[in-house]
Amino acid sequence: MKKVLFFVLCLHGTLWAQNYTALRNTDTVDANVGDGTCADAQGHCSLRAAIMEANADSNHNTISLVRGTTYKITRPNVSNLDSDGDFDVTENVTIQIINPHIPIQSIAELPTIDADGLDRVFHIDGADFVTFDGLRIINGDATTNGYLGGGAVMVESGVQSFTLNNSVIEMNEGSIGAALHLMGDLTTINNSDLSLNTNTTQGGQVNGGAIYQGAGNLLIHRSSLHHNGRTDGEGGCIYAVKSDFNASSLIVMNSTIAHNGGSTSSDCIGGISALNSVAIFNSLTVIGNAGRGIHYYDDPNDADDHFFTMRNSLLDNDSQNCNFPAGDVDTGDASSGHNISSDNSCQFMVSNDNGNLNATALELHPGRGLYAGGYHWFQEPLPGSPAIENGSTLDLVEKADVACSPTDQVSRQRNYDGDGDQTAICDSGAVEYNGDLLFYSGLE
Repeated sequence: MKKVLFFVLCLHGTLWAQNYTALRNTDTVDANVGDGTCADAQGHCSLRAAIMEANADSNHNTISLVRGTTYKITRPNVSNLDSDGDFDVTENVTIQIINPHIPIQSIAELPTIDADGLDRVFHIDGADFVTFDGLRIINGDATTNGYLGGGAVMVESGVQSFTLNNSVIEMNEGSIGAALHLMGDLTTINNSDLSLNTNTTQGGQVNGGAIYQGAGNLLIHRSSLHHNGRTDGEGGCIYAVKSDFNASSLIVMNSTIAHNGGSTSSDCIGGISALNSVAIFNSLTVIGNAGRGIHYYDDPNDADDHFFTMRNSLLDNDSQNCNFPAGDVDTGDASSGHNISSDNSCQFMVSNDNGNLNATALELHPGRGLYAGGYHWFQEPLPGSPAIENGSTLDLVEKADVACSPTDQVSRQRNYDGDGDQTAICDSGAVEYNGDLLFYSGLE
């Protein structure tokens, strides 16, 4: 009898979850919050009205947005309530492109949420589980109302899980985390593009050209973080991804961290900085960043057990590729590694079969996007690149810490026989060579 009652209670909870479709793209408020109906004064469902209704309901609701439609914030932050400023998310919700199972052919198909510089775009506080799927989030400014970080999304402590899938986060501003400021327990970023975000300053330490992780666990998978910049005027280099001292773990796989920062000393942005946490990097391409590629430091006076592991990765940056002043660093032993650095800063242990190479030119394509406009940036090996078939010889395993995955950053199948020797081994780096650059020239 108890089992039947439990089933009925669970079923009852799912029956009351709501699915809202925001057909109206103007920034209007819900007329009767809590009645389970998304409707403004004219009876239309806007994004803000849908979020207000979802916030009034403890179930995990779903909000669908129309493809190719822009939802612009036009209500300035006056009272810092659901009814104005950024979109406050306080209950469990999924906000997604309508019919997410249908693949997009162009970034223009994504629904766009545009803060127009009035405020940050989303503030997640109080919810346990939040998912964004197939969104383009732009023009958020975290500094307009005295905040510091999260121009696109601020995730407060207490949020158990925030997931960002198949999305584009661009042209947002913030001091600490220009795009994302993460304080929740777990953040997962899949198949997403974070680009053209800008660090500005309103006091405090400037860092996180794309992402600032102040707590919890962060997984970045099959994503690109590229061409983020800064206008804060401060000296010293910062990083596109900053995992700070109170974070637990940072895992980055099959991803590209590229061309962040610029040519001036006040626009120096490196790749990834992980401090006092577990860091696992596998199949990365960290290239063309103005500062160091990867910085890892583990406080020797901290009793917690932290470690750093890097496999199957490529590094070629404007400053030194690796900086490991302290910590348990594992970039491969006599039989594993498969990392290539264009300089000697990583000090990879090199043997005949471990695949590690120091001071070796990578010979990569100058870069392109999976979609027009440079979105989902990647740089695959050119013919003859030492990255080809330099990866792990272990069996392919999805999201493994040392083995290659069955598909790369842009969903190409591994392993491709790139050198034509009839033995297919995965390539080092985020993207597998598949022969499409056979006739590449500088005039392409």
